[in-house]
Amino acid sequence: MKRLLYLIIPAFVATIAASVDYGRQDGKDLAFVEAALFGKFETIFYSKTELLFSRLENNGIANRDVDALRIPFADLQAVLDSLGKNTSTELFGAADAVLVGAKDFRPPKNLGDVQSRFCFVLILKTRSPVEIAGSFSRASKTSVLEKPAWTWVVGPTEGRTEPTHVYAVPLGESYILISNDLDDLGNIIQTVSSRSNDQTLVHLRDWNLVRDQQYWGYRRYGHQVITNRVAAGLSEIANDAQALIYLVDVKAKISTVRLLTTANGARTAGNLNARAALPPFRPIRADVWETTIPLAGDESTQERIMEVMGLFGFGLYL
Repeated sequence: MKRLLYLIIPAFVATIAASVDYGRQDGKDLAFVEAALFGKFETIFYSKTELLFSRLENNGIANRDVDALRIPFADLQAVLDSLGKNTSTELFGAADAVLVGAKDFRPPKNLGDVQSRFCFVLILKTRSPVEIAGSFSRASKTSVLEKPAWTWVVGPTEGRTEPTHVYAVPLGESYILISNDLDDLGNIIQTVSSRSNDQTLVHLRDWNLVRDQQYWGYRRYGHQVITNRVAAGLSEIANDAQALIYLVDVKAKISTVRLLTTANGARTAGNLNARAALPPFRPIRADVWETTIPLAGDESTQERIMEVMGLFGFGLYL
């Protein structure tokens, strides 16, 4: 029986780099990309690459906790390394941060991780798509919305019995988008290009608490028809829930889960507390509930972070 647990080319490239010009990454440019993801996906995660993909532990967070925090980005590492075992290392080294948008959460065909439609965004440091072209040397050339791009096929996994087509599109000198869905990828490109979404982030509850963190997750609940509530992490989520936020304070070595509800909404918090997989959610206001998880580096901490990941749609069937 399945049981759901919560985890753990030069001329061509030059054309790509010139196809869209957003300038170097700054707060304003990144906001357009973040807003585009929020407009298309249910769950968004962001992390500095030095936090997740460095084993130096100079941030003071134990490797066991980092492994759990890396779960939303596991698909990215897998699809990149399908091009070569060092590809993810090369690209994470060239990136300052990474974003992911995910939705359409569904159980795996057999065992393994919950499947989803995703779009990752690598936020580059100083190296441009021209300089990192070698990382995609095994991919095929294609186009998305008449813009040059790369595509390749990722073979079946434990959770996915069919091969998956993956697409990568650079946006100017600052970003590389990587997705397993062409429609989603095209929508993100069009939205960022039009820059018509500048008010999206303004309307997100508690966005000011989120935007400057080194690591965060944000899920907005639409309460639309869900094909599998267990896989989507919605078993305990009632209609009073509006959003779920996960923040990591690297210096303090503590993480916070914040549940945003309707006024005087207590049903979801009660459901989660009854499950008792996390420390109890306490009311901060009538429409805000919160719990904290110290990053202690032990097995209990890892299990709790995995539980949080499941609430955002990143679960595992064993």
